[in-house]
Order: sequence, then structure tokens, then C-alpha cells
Amino acid sequence: MVKTCCRGRLLAFACALSVILSAHGGTISGSAAIAPSITDPENSGTERTPEEPPRHAEESAVRDTPSTDDLIRRIVAFDVLHASSVATEEEQAEHFRTCAMLHHRIVNADLEPQQWARLLAPDRLFRWRSVWPEGQPVEMELRWGRWQVGCIEVRATPRLVGGEMLRFGRTWNGMCGLSNADLKEGEPPVASPGPFGSVGTPDPMSNRIVFDVEVRTGLDPFVNDRFGGDPDLDAMLFPMVSNRYWNESRTLATTVAEVDIEVVSGAEFAARFPASMEAVALRARVYGHRWADGRQRANLVLWWTASATQQDLAVGVVVELLRDGEVVESLTVPDRAWSAPRPGVKSVNGKLLLDSLLDRLPVLTADPDELARYELRIRGDAAAARSGWTARRWWSGSLAWPLADCLAADGRLPLDE
Repeated sequence: MVKTCCRGRLLAFACALSVILSAHGGTISGSAAIAPSITDPENSGTERTPEEPPRHAEESAVRDTPSTDDLIRRIVAFDVLHASSVATEEEQAEHFRTCAMLHHRIVNADLEPQQWARLLAPDRLFRWRSVWPEGQPVEMELRWGRWQVGCIEVRATPRLVGGEMLRFGRTWNGMCGLSNADLKEGEPPVASPGPFGSVGTPDPMSNRIVFDVEVRTGLDPFVNDRFGGDPDLDAMLFPMVSNRYWNESRTLATTVAEVDIEVVSGAEFAARFPASMEAVALRARVYGHRWADGRQRANLVLWWTASATQQDLAVGVVVELLRDGEVVESLTVPDRAWSAPRPGVKSVNGKLLLDSLLDRLPVLTADPDELARYELRIRGDAAAARSGWTARRWWSGSLAWPLADCLAADGRLPLDE
């Protein structure tokens, strides 16, 4: 099992290395690289090897290495540009390289306070609805930054009674899936729902929520001379491995973040975030997948295609499995759970399990009469829709299908149906 896990990790690392090298120019300098001959353009006919540095190499390196401010600007520009659009593969590759370079400097504690302030600005650190119904705990989401690519964790603790700490990332990372499982099992309990949760009810006299934010890493500073002394490339080539939990890690930055919320009456909130019964092209698929423990789970996949007029529609739903008209199991899927596998399409894939159908799908498919007693129903839910942070209305319709019509062999989305 260990050999298989490590082999898979090496394969993934090799693929990642190939992508990184392509983005970096395709070669690595150093003893591990093959040294092709290179013609000197200033002395036609003569040849040199990579061990002989080209003329003006130092000036070129300085010119081609972006400053930390430049890296942060690029990341901010990427987030703004692709807030509502899907980046191309080339754009994603360049963004990954930018974030990996910044990650290296973050771990080495090279950022100045004003640079951290830009990176941890509230509008970049959180997602939230600017208007919220009074008397209800405010829900917010801590955003993941790709500069957290390895062993960096962010925690934001609200200064409100009953508020939940939000956290994203982790200070630790293992060499393979098995070591990650061991590390996760040994991690001390954390009183946090994760990146999304209720941060408390703000004081009626002040609609501002104040957070104490801390960033930590379990990594030691990088050593930069492994592959020719390029620190940014070295940071991408080597896996980030650490067994240090939060309490054992080192602090990179602390800051205070303030978020303003407009709290309104329930009636006004309903008027400003109205329900809509419009038709939504939402589909569901259920398929069986056998895990390493030998038991078969029932995976649920949801997807829908948003029309041009539905870009500002929040779709938070409750999924119900019924038997003879009675609810057997229900799952809540907030709007924030949707991802975009391609423009215009939103899906939730690989995250939902129907626990009541554990090891049951083979039995049901072998008994058509029993299978016919089951139905899958999806209905819009106002509370689940509120995490559509920028949406202006929410879907309040409902859909239902016989479970037999939702069964499939796998979780691939038939997006062209």
C-alpha cells in the first residue's frame, strides 16, 4: 500500500515538474541536468556549455525576477479578472508560478507589513453578503489563496460572542496519502467549522465585525542552492513536507481585519434578495464507488447550466432522498459549494454521499420493485442560498426524479445532454 501511494505521488510530482519546467523555460541548470551545447550569438561559430554563464547573466536575472510587490499585483489582477470567468490553461499555469514564487518568499518571511496588508485585505480575505437579516448570525467564508499552496494556514477569529473561528489551509503536509491520514488523525481538535461558518451577531449599534487574523507555517525557510540557485524555481520543485501542527508552527503574520455589514429587517432583506421560481436546468446523478474498506458508497453529483440571465441567481438547495414519499435522508448544499468545470456550468462533484444507500445500490438495482419506491427531490432553500455572496435573487423552485433515472456508472458530467 505504501509503495502504491508513493508511486502515485512520484507520478503526480513528475507531471507537476513537467508543467513547471515548461512555464520556466524548459531546462534546469545544475549537475542533474543534461548540458546541451549553446551557440553564443555574439561570437558566431563558437560554442559554450551552461557551466559557462552567458554575458550579462546577472543583469538579466535581476531584470527577469519580479519584485514581491509585482507578484502581489499580479495575483490581485488575476483574482479581479477571473472573479466571474474561467481562466485559460496558460493563464492558470502563469498564476500558479506567480503564487509559488510568492509562497517561497512568504515562507522565508520576506514580506513587509504593508505587503501583508495588501495580501490580507478584508475584501481579498473574506466573502460575505453586504446586507444581512437582523437577529441571525452572519455567515462568512474565508477565501483560499493559491499562495497557500503548501503548509500555510490562515485563521480568522471574530471578536463576537458565539462567533466561530474560520480557518483555511494547514501547517502540516505529509509525503503521501498515508502519512497525511496519520497526520490528520493526530491533529489536536480545532473548534472551527472550516473556511465557512457563522461568525456571530454584530452589535446593533455597530454593524462592523472585527477579526484577529494569523498566518502560520510548519515549514523551515527554504534552501535556495539545490538547482542552480533559483529560489523561486526551487520552491516549486521540492514538495512542502512538515509534521508541525498549528501550536508547533511559526507565525508569519498577524493583522486585524474589519468587515462592515448592513443589518436590515427580515422583510427588507427578503425584498432585496427575492425568491424566484424560474426554471433552472439542474440535474442529478447517483453512482456507486467502492472504497478501500470494501464498502460501496453512493456518490451524488449535481450540476446546472446557468443561462445568460441567471449569472446573478443563487442556487442553494436541500436534496432529499424519499422512500414511499417519506424523507429518508437530506443534504444541504449551499450556493458556495458549486464549482465551475467550464464557463456557464456549475457542479458539485465528489463531495456528497447518500449515507442511507451505503452498500444498497447493488441491492436496489437487482430489485426493480424496491428501486421504484425511491425518489430524489431537490428544492431551493433560502438559507442555503445566502452564500451566493454577490447574487441578487435565489431559486425557490423544486425538481424530482425517480431514483432509477438518476443512477449512472460513474460521476462524469453529461454536459452536452
